Amino acid sequence: MTSMSQVPLAYFQVGATAIPTLLVAVAVGLKQGVTHAEEFKKASRIDKGVAVFTVVLFSLSVGVGELAALTALYRGEGSSLQALLVWGAVSFALLLIIMEFITPIVSAMKSLGAVILWAGLIVVWLISVVYAQVLIFQ
Repeated sequence: MTSMSQVPLAYFQVGATAIPTLLVAVAVGLKQGVTHAEEFKKASRIDKGVAVFTVVLFSLSVGVGELAALTALYRGEGSSLQALLVWGAVSFALLLIIMEFITPIVSAMKSLGAVILWAGLIVVWLISVVYAQVLIFQ
């Protein structure tokens, strides 16, 4: 068990390495930028809003998570809050990578099936975030 103020430094080393790697993986997944731009133009106003919100949220998550990992490495110790920020950035990047794989499947599904699949994916992601909080704040 770790107390709230003691998180192993190796956790932050892994996070500082994993976040940029996952960021590159998301970028490679979006390598067909022209295709995504065309889809964005065709999207409804709500879908455009969700897309912009997701990009902003992802950018903030990655930036804050990487900064938390690097700050902990610089200081030689990290807090539970920093560990949670790193976990959030890594898990959000993984969620976007999974979404890239699922999107073609969802496009071929009926509306209700697509909603159920997306909702299930988000619920599983939220459970992983809560589980991480429980582990980190033990």
